[in-house]
Amino acid sequence: MEQRIEELLTELDNSIDPQIQFGKKLVETYGLYPFDMFCTATINRSINIIRGYTSLMRENNFIAAAPLVRIHLDSLLRFYSTFLVEENIDQYALRIIGGEQINKIKDRNGNKMNDGYLCKTYSGIPGNSWVKQVYDAGSSFIHLSNGATQSATSIKDETERIITMTIGKHDSFISNDQKFGSAFFMLKITSDLNELMQKWLTQKKTYVRARNK
Repeated sequence: MEQRIEELLTELDNSIDPQIQFGKKLVETYGLYPFDMFCTATINRSINIIRGYTSLMRENNFIAAAPLVRIHLDSLLRFYSTFLVEENIDQYALRIIGGEQINKIKDRNGNKMNDGYLCKTYSGIPGNSWVKQVYDAGSSFIHLSNGATQSATSIKDETERIITMTIGKHDSFISNDQKFGSAFFMLKITSDLNELMQKWLTQKKTYVRARNK
């Protein structure tokens, strides 16, 4: 299992250079638009979250790495919000760059795009039911709740009411299955985010064709 976890971490590391190259292509071809600034900020955040995540995982610091999965998912959900608004996405990007909070902006149906709503909407897409699970699990590590407490305590004997607790520089109370799932979904989030950004690059091409007609 440890080898499989390392393979996923390596895949995540290997996803960084393609993201950098995509970012360069994004800003160097088909013109430069305000939405490109939103994209590059998202790519930069993605790259550095991945760097932090893989480093922490290899240092047996799952407790610090786990919240990064939720933060990475936040990037995906907020980027997805651009597909839900009625207005031009360049104008939408300028609003965000100008300081407006996405959770206070409404989609084309009049719904405020807070985290819960974006999670529910994206989870509703066929094949995306995993998003809600990852959202809830990640949030449990961001807030001091069951995710954090279970990483430091373990029930040894329910009948005798015996528990073990730990304080130290390790994550020995976290199972390999949990670590594997975390890395797997980190990679899935990265893949989905890249796919959404590719749609924007394709859209930019249509702008070029329209100008050349």
